[in-house]
Amino acid sequence: MGFVLFLGHCVNDKRYAEKFAAKTSEMILLTFNIVESNYYDPSVSREEILKTIQLEIQAILGVLDIHRTQCTFFCETQLLEPLKLNLKKLAQNGHEIGILNLKSTAEQLKIQKENFEVFLEKKIKGIRQTDFKITIEDLKLLACSYVSIIDYSQINLPFKNLRHKTQIY
Repeated sequence: MGFVLFLGHCVNDKRYAEKFAAKTSEMILLTFNIVESNYYDPSVSREEILKTIQLEIQAILGVLDIHRTQCTFFCETQLLEPLKLNLKKLAQNGHEIGILNLKSTAEQLKIQKENFEVFLEKKIKGIRQTDFKITIEDLKLLACSYVSIIDYSQINLPFKNLRHKTQIY
Protein backbone atom coordinates (compact mmCIF):
# COMPACT_ATOMS: atom_id res chain seq x y z
CA MET A 1 0.00 0.00 0.00
CA GLY A 2 1.47 3.36 -1.03
CA PHE A 3 0.71 6.92 -0.18
CA VAL A 4 0.82 9.65 -2.81
CA LEU A 5 1.81 13.14 -1.66
CA PHE A 6 0.70 16.13 -3.70
CA LEU A 7 1.81 19.33 -1.92
CA GLY A 8 0.33 18.16 1.35
CA HIS A 9 -2.37 16.15 -0.38
CA CYS A 10 -2.05 12.50 0.49
CA VAL A 11 -3.96 9.88 -1.45
CA ASN A 12 -4.02 6.22 -0.62
CA ASP A 13 -3.93 4.85 -4.17
CA LYS A 14 -3.29 1.11 -4.20
CA ARG A 15 -3.31 0.76 -8.02
CA TYR A 16 -0.58 3.37 -8.42
CA ALA A 17 1.48 1.92 -5.58
CA GLU A 18 1.33 -1.61 -6.97
CA LYS A 19 2.50 -0.38 -10.37
CA PHE A 20 5.75 0.92 -8.84
CA ALA A 21 6.18 -1.59 -6.02
CA ALA A 22 8.71 -3.63 -7.96
CA LYS A 23 10.91 -0.56 -8.53
CA THR A 24 11.23 0.66 -4.96
CA SER A 25 10.38 -0.28 -1.41
CA GLU A 26 9.36 3.33 -0.64
CA MET A 27 7.41 5.69 -2.80
CA ILE A 28 6.91 9.40 -2.40
CA LEU A 29 5.31 11.34 -5.20
CA LEU A 30 6.25 14.95 -4.74
CA THR A 31 4.99 17.85 -6.85
CA PHE A 32 5.83 21.51 -7.18
CA ASN A 33 3.74 24.24 -8.77
CA ILE A 34 5.76 26.74 -10.78
CA VAL A 35 3.65 29.89 -10.81
CA GLU A 36 4.30 33.55 -11.39
CA SER A 37 1.25 34.70 -9.45
CA ASN A 38 2.93 34.03 -6.08
CA TYR A 39 4.81 37.30 -6.52
CA TYR A 40 2.41 40.19 -5.85
CA ASP A 41 4.82 43.09 -5.37
CA PRO A 42 4.22 45.47 -8.32
CA SER A 43 7.68 47.00 -7.88
CA VAL A 44 9.30 43.70 -8.92
CA SER A 45 9.76 43.34 -12.68
CA ARG A 46 8.79 40.19 -14.59
CA GLU A 47 12.47 39.58 -15.40
CA GLU A 48 13.31 39.59 -11.68
CA ILE A 49 10.43 37.22 -10.99
CA LEU A 50 11.61 34.82 -13.72
CA LYS A 51 15.18 34.97 -12.43
CA THR A 52 13.95 34.18 -8.89
CA ILE A 53 11.88 31.25 -10.19
CA GLN A 54 14.92 29.93 -12.10
CA LEU A 55 17.07 30.14 -8.95
CA GLU A 56 14.38 28.36 -6.93
CA ILE A 57 14.18 25.59 -9.54
CA GLN A 58 17.98 25.15 -9.40
CA ALA A 59 17.92 25.00 -5.60
CA ILE A 60 15.10 22.44 -5.55
CA LEU A 61 16.86 20.39 -8.25
CA GLY A 62 20.03 20.32 -6.15
CA VAL A 63 18.18 19.00 -3.11
CA LEU A 64 16.32 16.41 -5.19
CA ASP A 65 19.59 15.24 -6.76
CA ILE A 66 21.24 14.85 -3.34
CA HIS A 67 18.36 12.66 -2.16
CA ARG A 68 17.94 10.88 -5.52
CA THR A 69 14.27 11.83 -5.57
CA GLN A 70 12.13 12.33 -8.64
CA CYS A 71 9.11 14.61 -8.71
CA THR A 72 6.64 16.37 -10.96
CA PHE A 73 6.85 20.08 -11.72
CA PHE A 74 3.51 21.54 -12.77
CA CYS A 75 4.31 24.70 -14.69
CA GLU A 76 1.86 27.53 -15.26
CA THR A 77 1.15 27.70 -19.01
CA GLN A 78 2.35 31.29 -19.38
CA LEU A 79 5.75 30.28 -17.95
CA LEU A 80 6.38 27.35 -20.29
CA GLU A 81 8.15 29.48 -22.88
CA PRO A 82 10.30 31.71 -20.62
CA LEU A 83 11.38 28.73 -18.47
CA LYS A 84 11.73 26.20 -21.28
CA LEU A 85 15.47 25.62 -20.79
CA ASN A 86 15.04 25.06 -17.04
CA LEU A 87 12.12 22.71 -17.65
CA LYS A 88 14.07 20.76 -20.28
CA LYS A 89 16.90 20.31 -17.75
CA LEU A 90 14.39 19.00 -15.20
CA ALA A 91 12.98 16.56 -17.77
CA GLN A 92 16.48 15.41 -18.75
CA ASN A 93 17.17 14.70 -15.05
CA GLY A 94 14.17 12.35 -14.96
CA HIS A 95 11.59 14.67 -13.45
CA GLU A 96 8.11 14.85 -14.93
CA ILE A 97 6.78 18.12 -16.33
CA GLY A 98 3.05 18.76 -16.07
CA ILE A 99 0.83 21.66 -17.02
CA LEU A 100 -0.75 23.93 -14.43
CA ASN A 101 -3.90 25.49 -15.86
CA LEU A 102 -4.81 28.72 -14.15
CA LYS A 103 -6.83 30.42 -16.90
CA SER A 104 -6.21 28.84 -20.31
CA THR A 105 -8.92 27.52 -22.59
CA ALA A 106 -8.86 23.95 -23.87
CA GLU A 107 -7.64 25.12 -27.31
CA GLN A 108 -4.83 27.20 -25.78
CA LEU A 109 -3.79 24.25 -23.60
CA LYS A 110 -3.72 21.90 -26.57
CA ILE A 111 -1.45 24.20 -28.59
CA GLN A 112 0.86 24.91 -25.65
CA LYS A 113 1.06 21.24 -24.68
CA GLU A 114 1.84 20.04 -28.22
CA ASN A 115 4.49 22.72 -28.79
CA PHE A 116 6.15 22.03 -25.47
CA GLU A 117 6.14 18.25 -25.99
CA VAL A 118 8.04 18.80 -29.25
CA PHE A 119 10.58 20.96 -27.42
CA LEU A 120 10.95 18.55 -24.47
CA GLU A 121 10.97 15.48 -26.74
CA LYS A 122 8.81 13.94 -24.05
CA LYS A 123 5.09 13.48 -23.47
CA ILE A 124 3.39 15.68 -20.88
CA LYS A 125 1.22 13.27 -18.91
CA GLY A 126 -0.34 15.37 -16.17
CA ILE A 127 -2.42 18.46 -15.79
CA ARG A 128 -3.36 20.37 -12.65
CA GLN A 129 -6.25 22.82 -12.62
CA THR A 130 -7.46 25.56 -10.32
CA ASP A 131 -10.91 27.08 -10.14
CA PHE A 132 -10.82 27.68 -13.90
CA LYS A 133 -11.44 24.15 -15.15
CA ILE A 134 -11.89 22.72 -18.60
CA THR A 135 -14.33 19.87 -19.19
CA ILE A 136 -13.50 16.18 -18.87
CA GLU A 137 -14.10 15.78 -22.62
CA ASP A 138 -11.53 18.50 -23.36
CA LEU A 139 -9.09 16.91 -20.92
CA LYS A 140 -9.39 13.61 -22.76
CA LEU A 141 -8.68 15.39 -26.05
CA LEU A 142 -5.47 16.72 -24.51
CA ALA A 143 -4.41 13.08 -23.99
CA CYS A 144 -3.25 13.67 -20.43
CA SER A 145 -2.90 10.53 -18.35
CA TYR A 146 -4.10 12.11 -15.11
CA VAL A 147 -5.53 15.22 -13.47
CA SER A 148 -3.89 16.28 -10.24
CA ILE A 149 -6.12 17.99 -7.70
CA ILE A 150 -5.04 21.16 -5.94
CA ASP A 151 -5.92 21.33 -2.27
CA TYR A 152 -5.78 24.84 -0.85
CA SER A 153 -6.29 23.87 2.76
CA GLN A 154 -4.04 25.67 5.22
CA ILE A 155 -4.44 22.91 7.80
CA ASN A 156 -1.33 20.88 8.53
CA LEU A 157 -1.28 17.45 6.90
CA PRO A 158 -1.67 15.27 10.02
CA PHE A 159 -4.90 17.05 10.96
CA LYS A 160 -6.38 17.16 7.50
CA ASN A 161 -9.42 15.25 6.35
CA LEU A 162 -8.32 13.82 2.99
CA ARG A 163 -11.17 13.23 0.57
CA HIS A 164 -9.86 13.81 -2.95
CA LYS A 165 -8.32 11.23 -5.22
CA THR A 166 -6.34 11.93 -8.33
CA GLN A 167 -8.17 10.90 -11.47
CA ILE A 168 -6.21 8.57 -13.73
CA TYR A 169 -7.43 8.20 -17.30
